[in-house]
Amino acid sequence: MADVRVVLNLAGFRELRNSDGVQKLLLGYAQKAAGTASAMTGESFTADVQPGAARAHARASTGSDAAVRANWQTNALVKGLG
Repeated sequence: MADVRVVLNLAGFRELRNSDGVQKLLLGYAQKAAGTASAMTGESFTADVQPGAARAHARASTGSDAAVRANWQTNALVKGLG
């Protein structure tokens, strides 16, 4: 059996993980979590995405002090992830 050598293109992986398509996908997940949390609690939650050194990062967060309290009591953001 022949030896197989695999060479990974790490720069390509970084480019893929920061691509517009991946950022849109991540933003969709964050918006879903924020929307579900808003519907559960009636408070405002926000979502955003930003590229990073190795991969893009998405975040769903509270939009006000009342949302912080509501999330603390109900854990709505985690439940919003499904």
